[in-house]
Amino acid sequence: MTMTTSSDPVPALSTLGREDSEPGLPDERYFSSWYYLPQSASLPNAPVLQYWAIMRFRARTATADPNSAIDLYDIDLRSSASGTMSLRVFDYVPFTDAPMVVSDPPVPVGRWFQVEAFYRNATDESGRLSVWLDGALVADIAKPTGAPGWVGWRVGNMGIDLNPKTVTLYVDDCALSRVRVGLTGVLAF
Repeated sequence: MTMTTSSDPVPALSTLGREDSEPGLPDERYFSSWYYLPQSASLPNAPVLQYWAIMRFRARTATADPNSAIDLYDIDLRSSASGTMSLRVFDYVPFTDAPMVVSDPPVPVGRWFQVEAFYRNATDESGRLSVWLDGALVADIAKPTGAPGWVGWRVGNMGIDLNPKTVTLYVDDCALSRVRVGLTGVLAF
């Protein structure tokens, strides 16, 4: 997936998604994708005007209304001054980076890596987003996440104002599961 970003506050998108169906995806699932970054990119540490998301979770404020879709969480790539890439979770409510179990977990460039997330859509404290990078837990957020009944999921390239402006991301083996997919991809029920 290749996208060309601009400095305008309009995101570029090159994604795969599961969010147009009714009633949407199940309220509780594991979501997994494998990614390959052939190059790093730099983006200033300003999540509102510059970002590079590779996975997104969405909800609807009115389950049956497609126009009520809102973004909940992004799993983003971040660059450091040395040019290395790391993973972060952006929480649209309260519109800031979410706390991480592991600060700035490194994302490899030039090697496939797996991001797996457990998402539970709930209006109370049982709501959850847990994120694993290559099998290691890096984020675990427990809080109300949305209105049950509709979940949207996107993977791919989503971003604003990257350097270089055009970036490519390879995505493979996307999966939704009732159990962890893990690094082997062999499901144990």
